[in-house]
Amino acid sequence: MARRKKSTRRRKGKRSPGKAFEGMAALVLLLVILTFGLSIASRFSDRDNSPEIPISGPPTELSQPMDPPDAPIPAPSFGNEFPVDRIAVVIENGCGVDGLARNFATELRGERFDVLDYRDADGYDYAETVILAHSDDHEAAREVFLHLWDRYQVGKIQLGDERVSGGDVRVVLGTDLADRMTREGSEP
Repeated sequence: MARRKKSTRRRKGKRSPGKAFEGMAALVLLLVILTFGLSIASRFSDRDNSPEIPISGPPTELSQPMDPPDAPIPAPSFGNEFPVDRIAVVIENGCGVDGLARNFATELRGERFDVLDYRDADGYDYAETVILAHSDDHEAAREVFLHLWDRYQVGKIQLGDERVSGGDVRVVLGTDLADRMTREGSEP
C-alpha cells in the first residue's frame, strides 16, 4: 500500500492568527506615524497663532518719545547674570601645597573674578606666583595682579601671544603665595 503524502496546501478561507495580528500591528503603526507627522507639521506651519488686530482710524500720538535711531539698544536682562566685565580665571597649583589652588579659588571668587577651574600645574617648581595672559588681556591680568599684590605682595605678570584656554587669565601659584598664606594664618 502506498502512502499518501500530506498536502501542505492550506484550505481557502482559513488564515493563521499570526498573519492577521501582523497585519493589524502594521496598520496601527502606520496610523501612529501618520498622526505624529501631522501633529508636527501643524505645529510648525502656524507658529504665530495670535489673531490679527485690524487697525482702523488715524494713528494716535505716542505717550513716550522714541529714542533716536543712533541710540544704543540696551541688552535684555535675564535675571541673575554676571556683569560683562568679569574676569575669567584659571588657577593652577605650581608648588604642590595641598589645597592651595582650591583655597585661593575660594578667596578670589567674587564680584570681579569668575574662577573657571583650579588644578595642578605642569610642575611643582614655581617659586614665584605668575599671572599669564594674552597681550590683549593685559587689563584683566593687571586686575588679578592688583588683588594678589594688595593681599599678599606677590605675583608677576607675563604677557604672551598664546590665549588662555577657557579664560582670560591663568594664575600659577608659587611657593611665595603658599608662604604668605601660611604666615597670615589661613590654610593653604
